[in-house]
Amino acid sequence: MKCINCAAENRDAAKFCSSCGEPTAPPVNDVPTVEENEQPLTEPITAKALAEPATELATPPAPVPASTLCMFHQDATATGICARCGRSTCQHCARKLGGVNYCLACANRTVPLSTPVMPASVMLGAPVASSASVVPQQTANAFTAGPFTGMTLEHAYEQYFNVNVLAPEMRESLKRHGMKKFPTAVAILLHFVTLGIFTIIYYGLKHSELPKVKADDFSAGKAIGFLFIPFYNIYWEFKFWLRLCDRINFQFRLRNLGSPVPRGLLLATIIVGLIPYVNLISWAILLPISIGFIQSAINKLKDADAMQALQSIPASVYASSPALEPQIQPSNSQAD
Repeated sequence: MKCINCAAENRDAAKFCSSCGEPTAPPVNDVPTVEENEQPLTEPITAKALAEPATELATPPAPVPASTLCMFHQDATATGICARCGRSTCQHCARKLGGVNYCLACANRTVPLSTPVMPASVMLGAPVASSASVVPQQTANAFTAGPFTGMTLEHAYEQYFNVNVLAPEMRESLKRHGMKKFPTAVAILLHFVTLGIFTIIYYGLKHSELPKVKADDFSAGKAIGFLFIPFYNIYWEFKFWLRLCDRINFQFRLRNLGSPVPRGLLLATIIVGLIPYVNLISWAILLPISIGFIQSAINKLKDADAMQALQSIPASVYASSPALEPQIQPSNSQAD
């Protein structure tokens, strides 16, 4: 039997779809109809009948099967089942998330109680491993309305993902990181002096200093260690640099700033580095340029955080002591 809602295959005797929780058959009208030539089921009520004492029915009505009753409201007929726990639900306790039917209990496990049930109610799928940002572990929740229906933070690094739909408290949690400023020119110089060893270790550590947004965001140990696995490190070069680029650019988008690290440049750097005889161009020219973009972005991010911290301080604090007002100079994109 196919579900009329999602076309998923179900048992022939199934009343509700095991995939989406909706009824497998269209609703029927439970109100009985009387044909023209059909006799009414009961006799007309007369004054004499009303005066007589009530008598019990000879045959009690058959109980409604438990499978057709709501698990939470025993006097209500079930209209679907929860796609997560399989419990039957009625129209009063059923909740739809991303087009899938859930019971009220399972729906509350995916939406924080402190956040209204709206597209902004988006939580992480896993806790942050780094001490740079600690976010409570929650079950991933899909958007329930709007153009992002069915999306989760697994799509956060996509360019079409609108960070403005995130709940304010979640957005602030995702902004926390442990990266520090470092002179861009010195980072490029150390790349040549150490023959690239500094680059692998230093920027590999950045993976643990950034908050974990997606479930497959990896730590510094994995980022660096997998680069030393023969053959597999060819694939991991793409994963290492492109994910670092996405995670840094996501930090800028959380602050409503443009993405400073060009993903295409990093992709070209990796591809050219795999071609024999010309891979020296990647190591000596393209990779240092990419390092410059990455380190400059990190320095600008720290400046933006410092400026935001200053703006959050009440003006009355500086009005009483103008000499205490700190001065922050924006970092140079190449010389810091």
